[in-house]
Amino acid sequence: MSKIQSPYDTSSQGGFFRRFVALIGNVYLVSMLVYLVLRLAFGSGTWWLALLNSFAIYTFAPALVLFILTLLTANWRDMIRLGLLCLLAIVWFGPFFQPAPSPAQRGVALTVITLNMPSADHVQDAFDWVRDHPPDVLLLQRVPPEMADGIDALRDILPEQTAAGDGKMTLSRLPIIEQAESYTVIDVDGREVLVYNVHFSRPSLPHPRFDALDGVPFLDDMTRYDEAVRNAEIRDLLAVLDGETRPYIVGGNFNMSQHSLIYSQVRLVMRDSFRDTSAGLGATWPTHLPLLRLDYVWHSRDFVALETLVGADIGADHLPLSARLDLR
Repeated sequence: MSKIQSPYDTSSQGGFFRRFVALIGNVYLVSMLVYLVLRLAFGSGTWWLALLNSFAIYTFAPALVLFILTLLTANWRDMIRLGLLCLLAIVWFGPFFQPAPSPAQRGVALTVITLNMPSADHVQDAFDWVRDHPPDVLLLQRVPPEMADGIDALRDILPEQTAAGDGKMTLSRLPIIEQAESYTVIDVDGREVLVYNVHFSRPSLPHPRFDALDGVPFLDDMTRYDEAVRNAEIRDLLAVLDGETRPYIVGGNFNMSQHSLIYSQVRLVMRDSFRDTSAGLGATWPTHLPLLRLDYVWHSRDFVALETLVGADIGADHLPLSARLDLR
């Protein structure tokens, strides 16, 4: 009787499969080593490195699959190398998935929602969702010009409304006592709280980086990636906040992945409500297959975040984000 051959044997077909897995694994390991060295050496120094940084967690995804395949093919040397890479991923991204503490409310709590307005066909869906999750402060981006004078459909629950003139509106249940160029001041139980509603530039060039790729789906968008304008806008905001002594909230569409290097700079200045209260990635974009968290509710250390939730699909290109903050 002939012997039944395992597909993972080192002979004939099994040997080919083992060599194929080893080849793919080694190419991947070398690629990741080059990426990690370049990230350490140059940060986001080139557009393609900055793009990789934005999706950093997903660059480790093949490691687990290849680790299992090398285990099945008894390729111990490559399994150890891939295991070290998996260990690095656990150390780097594992804290994102640890259960967050649940602090008790001790001061005045308020709910802040940031939301990209959907197309006209889904505006009512957005308003219905807001009514189902009534906030104290609603930060809207991409508001159509016809709504710039106010949103009557929400005025009964959010009577205080201001527009920034660039597609952003701040709606509040609490009294608005000042409207400056870049922020709104609300009265929270007798204390002044600054609210910044932001919508930073998309990290993309207005023109193709390579003419041959102009209009080519996916490749054109990918090769236009450029963080310079967005990062400058974020640093300008951080410079303003550096000397601010009053409590503040900064919410909106940052167009920034939490894996980007500039995220760490932002977190040195203020607190990320989602990271302080929730486990997981909290991805808000794209709507139908969320991969990255581009929307945030940040706050000064005068607040403690109690809860942060990613909202439902309301027909916009981003999912809404809701944060419950405790002013102490």
